[in-house]
Amino acid sequence: MQKPIFASALQQDLTLMDHSLKSLVERDSLHLTDENYLNDLEAIYYSPGKFTGKQVTLTGFSYNLDELAKKQVFLFRFGVIHCVADSGVFGMLIEFLEGMHPKMMSGIP
Repeated sequence: MQKPIFASALQQDLTLMDHSLKSLVERDSLHLTDENYLNDLEAIYYSPGKFTGKQVTLTGFSYNLDELAKKQVFLFRFGVIHCVADSGVFGMLIEFLEGMHPKMMSGIP
């Protein structure tokens, strides 16, 4: 019996993601750049617990809301996937470790 095309494509995506994830978790720190931002961010989304305590650097901007806890901040960056029509802001909610405050981070207002 032949596998459905969707299942095959999904398996291929997981294989690529697992390969990317393995490479990233072996590092002590991550530097998100123009070239790797969306792929590496996807790996972080895929398995966030594997990156707890790692140093991550990126160029972007922070956004804070009154509703967030004092140790939380959104970090974003503008990105283009294929063309300007599918461009947008991509990022993540960061929760700082106990005793660490966003003001201690370089470049975060």
